[in-house]
Amino acid sequence: LGVKVGPTIQKNNPIVLKKRVGQKSRVPARLPITLDLPKMFSKLKDRGFVKFDPNLNCYNGIPCSRVQNLDIRDIIKYYNRVFRGIWSYYRFVDNPKRLSQLWWRLQSSLICTISLKNRLKHGFKKTIAQYG
Repeated sequence: LGVKVGPTIQKNNPIVLKKRVGQKSRVPARLPITLDLPKMFSKLKDRGFVKFDPNLNCYNGIPCSRVQNLDIRDIIKYYNRVFRGIWSYYRFVDNPKRLSQLWWRLQSSLICTISLKNRLKHGFKKTIAQYG
C-alpha cells in the first residue's frame, strides 16, 4: 500500500485526561501511519513517470511518452488525475507534506512531457515560459 504502520516511540507516559474530579482515564497513544516514500517512487518508476539518478541519489521526472499524443489540456488533466488519486488515497497519513515531493516529481514529468510534445530542446525554461 505504501504506508508504514508502527508503534509510537514516546519517552513519556500516555496522555492522562481527567473525567471528573478525582477520576483519571488514560488515552493510549495512536499508532502512526506514515507514507513510505521510496515505495511510492518505485511505483511511479514502474509507471514511467520518474527515474532514479544515481549521481544525485534522487528521483527525477521523465517524459511520459504514452500521453504525448494527447492535447496539452488532456495531458495536464491526466497528471492532475494521477496526483489526485494518490492524494485521496494517502490523505490520512501523519506526514502528508511528504506528498509534495511526489507532486514536484510529477510536475517535472509533466513539463518534460509537454516539452517532448512541442519538441523543445531546452525543455524546462521554454515550457514554463510558454505555459506557466
